[in-house]
Amino acid sequence: MPIRLVIRVKNRLERATWLTVEPWGEVKELAPQAHVEIQAQGPGPDEAPDGGLVEVETTPDGIIVWGWSGSDLEIVEPPPK
Repeated sequence: MPIRLVIRVKNRLERATWLTVEPWGEVKELAPQAHVEIQAQGPGPDEAPDGGLVEVETTPDGIIVWGWSGSDLEIVEPPPK
C-alpha cells in the first residue's frame, strides 16, 4: 500500500544552511529560522524493503533528507505571511 507523509524541516541555526534531498540532489538554501515542508510519497514497507523510511542527517554543511526506494520527495515552501 502506498504511503504519503509530510516532514517539516526548520533551520534553527543563526546562519543560512543547505537542505539537500537525496538521491535526487535537489538543493535549497534555508535562511536562519526558516522552514520548508517535504512531501513524500511512495511504496510502503510491504512493497519496498525500505518503504516509508525517511532518513534525516545533519552535517556541518547542512541538512540531508534521504527518500526510500521508489519514493518521490518534493520541497514545498510555506505560504507567505
